[in-house]
Amino acid sequence: MTSLTAHLVNEVIDALRSNITLPESEETWDSIANSVGVLGDLCNDGACDFPEEVVPAIKSLSGPLISALYSERTRLSGSVIALIETLATSLGSEFKPLLSLYFPPLLLLCTRTNKLVFTRARMCIVTIIQSTQSPSILSHLLQHAKDKSSSLRLVVAEGVLACVKSFNPPDLERDLHAQEVEALVRITVTDPNAEVRKVGRMIFDAYKLALPTRLER
Repeated sequence: MTSLTAHLVNEVIDALRSNITLPESEETWDSIANSVGVLGDLCNDGACDFPEEVVPAIKSLSGPLISALYSERTRLSGSVIALIETLATSLGSEFKPLLSLYFPPLLLLCTRTNKLVFTRARMCIVTIIQSTQSPSILSHLLQHAKDKSSSLRLVVAEGVLACVKSFNPPDLERDLHAQEVEALVRITVTDPNAEVRKVGRMIFDAYKLALPTRLER
């Protein structure tokens, strides 16, 4: 197998770009999905060892990728979710520049009634949280904590719980992030949905363990 180089990574992504940027139609969606899948394979095979190439390329493709993510065709949407999951896992903290582009659309997918799409998006969100360890995720979760969709509110609550359990406590202890978690606890424990309230209590318990001194103030 040919060893990847930064130049080769750029060449392959550029070759895939023409298909990924096609407008979705009955004739093109399969080509888009296949090219997104090849891009995911490339990332799995070591392309993410070159974040200075991969991250700008994925940013430049955000328009067509997000459009495909919202597709009603589950194979096309699923190929993008799988790509984002691979990127988060492989890039780790280097994924952070992509958070503001791809995390909010994934949250919105959790309002879909399609169970397969919902489950894929939900799992991808947890993967991003655990892989990137970025406290900036909390602000995205807070923005959707009072959404009219109970399924999205549940995913938000589960996301907050994953943040509190996996993030470095000193990062959470910074005033801004601690205030965001505390606001999310207040919102989730009083949510109209019983499942969300249950997770809200779990967030509070995890928060007490992570930052016991914060609650003593």
